[in-house]
Amino acid sequence: MLPRSSLLQKAVNNFLALTACAFLFSIPSGDAAAAQSVRFFVDKAAMNAPDCLRVDSRRLLFDCHQIVPGDRKVFGIRTFYSSWRRDRSSFMKLTVELPDGLKSGDSYKIADGIARAFRSTGPSAFAGKNGCYGAASSGTITIVSSSPGRVDIQVDALFDQKSPLEWRGECDIPARVSERFRTTELDIGQLDAWTGKADPDASPFDQAHPVRGK
Repeated sequence: MLPRSSLLQKAVNNFLALTACAFLFSIPSGDAAAAQSVRFFVDKAAMNAPDCLRVDSRRLLFDCHQIVPGDRKVFGIRTFYSSWRRDRSSFMKLTVELPDGLKSGDSYKIADGIARAFRSTGPSAFAGKNGCYGAASSGTITIVSSSPGRVDIQVDALFDQKSPLEWRGECDIPARVSERFRTTELDIGQLDAWTGKADPDASPFDQAHPVRGK
């Protein structure tokens, strides 16, 4: 049997080792990211088209997400992935345009041309210089439920992707989205650069970052 002093020292050593491990695991990883998402719809609106892809390469990831007055309903999904290392923060934007007067159970095929959807992803720190963008080429948008001020949609769609700088191999694989989104109503006047305010002079950086405090 070990002397009492040896047993005490062994217990202290074990405690210190466990404390050190706990400290190491508590340090944030440079690759760890926290998602911040806003999901909304705007009534009497439209996607910024048809010229949203006839722009400077740095704006290709963003201009089709801008929302203008119209006679349809536009849904916006904006997700920002903040990283402990700010140069690794990134974003995902999805914008869907559907006819007005939606009812629960309605389903729209992308191929019919009634529904439109556009998606882009990329690093926020280097907004517009890297990433992928593209319109939905096939799939369906379904209205799961609809009530005043809130609409749940199911997006099942395939998006052909392109690189804004046409880098080979960067965006060759289509992106598939199959997800349900619960959205709440925003007035078009409440939009900012991040959510989709129509502004030809909006900077790529502002469109790739949510306003702090929102």
